[in-house]
Amino acid sequence: MILPTITIKPHLVIRTLNAGSIVEETAGRRKYVLKRASEFCDHTVACFLHQVFHPGLPKCLGEMTGSDDLRYYVFEYQAGQTLDQWKKKTEDCEQTNHRLLALMIEWGQILSFLHQNGDKPVIHCDIKPGNLIVTDDDHAFLIDFGSARRINQPADQIDSPVRQAATPSYAAPELLRGEPQPESDLYALGLTFLVLITAQSPENVRSIPLKEQLPSACPEWLRVFGICLHSDPVQRYSSVDLLVQDLISIDQNPACRWPVIRSRQGDLPAKQIVTSKTQTQTVSRSSEQSVRAPFLCVWGNSACGCELACALADQYSVLVFDADLLNLQADLLLGKPRHEKSSSGSHRDQGIDLTVTAVETITPQAIQYYSQKTARSNVHLLKCINQIEDYAFCKVETMSRVIQSACLTTELLIVLCSSSVFDAYTCYCLLTADQIIAPVRGDLASFRMINQAVEFLVKQYQFQSDRLDYIAFNYLDTADLSVGTMSELCQGHLTACISETSARRSHQYSRIPYAVRMSPKTEREYVRLTRRFSPGFQLRKEHTDASRAIPSVDDHPNQSA
Repeated sequence: MILPTITIKPHLVIRTLNAGSIVEETAGRRKYVLKRASEFCDHTVACFLHQVFHPGLPKCLGEMTGSDDLRYYVFEYQAGQTLDQWKKKTEDCEQTNHRLLALMIEWGQILSFLHQNGDKPVIHCDIKPGNLIVTDDDHAFLIDFGSARRINQPADQIDSPVRQAATPSYAAPELLRGEPQPESDLYALGLTFLVLITAQSPENVRSIPLKEQLPSACPEWLRVFGICLHSDPVQRYSSVDLLVQDLISIDQNPACRWPVIRSRQGDLPAKQIVTSKTQTQTVSRSSEQSVRAPFLCVWGNSACGCELACALADQYSVLVFDADLLNLQADLLLGKPRHEKSSSGSHRDQGIDLTVTAVETITPQAIQYYSQKTARSNVHLLKCINQIEDYAFCKVETMSRVIQSACLTTELLIVLCSSSVFDAYTCYCLLTADQIIAPVRGDLASFRMINQAVEFLVKQYQFQSDRLDYIAFNYLDTADLSVGTMSELCQGHLTACISETSARRSHQYSRIPYAVRMSPKTEREYVRLTRRFSPGFQLRKEHTDASRAIPSVDDHPNQSA
């Protein structure tokens, strides 16, 4: 179907949107929403919104060419406020809660209309508070169909990948994998509702078990959210109508109390953790520290970090984050699974772009999306897009969020950083890591260089060297300094020696990287190394399993139905 071409009378832009604007006629005062056609993943959705009518959906009037010569879809304007704006302006009382439930029922009915529309139902793919509008006459309205697509639509008619279109923090696991289903909208609607009820961020809501978030909720509430947030779409409601039916039953049941929340955002129950300074601290769950995996920084030798990851992979799930932005090597050292097809041109395979990625989009689910399998089972790699010309524009805040989120997706995070450049990213890693490994060659010059760097960090940033372990890497006892001498040079911080091997020299950057096929002797040296870490950093399987707040994309904690 071809949309009609329309002309808007002389108008003014009254508000700029992410992919368009809201305009108002100077004479008739009628308002329209203009959305750039290039931002739509599936252009047949605009045609669908032109053909159908529903009081909760925007009407597409047609298309036009803007003053910038770009094609725009023209929609009727609907006055109102977003759901999160509405919630902030209303008091927490029984009447407000009842109205919120009624609105959620209406949004469910809107989704039901979309999902049951003929042989090509529509999936919205971006349900979140900012796209749910409470109209001026207090009814539910759904906007922003740029991410939407028709089910059973041919792949060549989909312009943009799901991952770039959706909002990761609200996206269902299968949506992050590029497999949209009607149940994906159910997941996001349930998550949105829970975010509004708990006043928590979606990241916190996804990472904390339901009973901790809703300690006084009746079983009916727990059942609804448990089904909506199940990691397996098959285990969710088979249709939105079933969710709506359960919500109506709850609304009509006076015995089913509204969930009472003990705390607001940032004040979840505190929990004690043991830090790398061997002292117990009390932290908030919202800080993400009480549930994260250990964070180990390898300072200045990617080969050592990758070998360590492979040596520990039999016992732990390991994520390697290559943060040496000027010298990315981990992908060469770890390789890819033997039978995996190369996708080097894909956005996902290139990694995270720290220069443009907004901090709020970095979630554990996004980290899982970008993490790549390696040639070593149980070891995944997270890398950054390597654009040296943009190096100066990388955001430390984004790097920080990447590390925080990564710690929620694995049992051990190993971050590789540079020892030759004191950029903000290296300093951040060194100052926040639970444990630091400094691989050095067994000669005087190498120890002098690291010692000078440590002295600089102590003076400049009050760096605490009790978290630092020196490793004699590629050590050859017949040619290098003695163990006693090296220990003196680093004031007793020498933890282990990783012996030189001919295989490492020959195969370190070969098609099948050496890190994946180390000798048993080298693996034993790395295992002994981890046993000698500082007392506050202990790799214990039972600790890491309990600490993982958000497992893999396929394993959500809120699974009980």
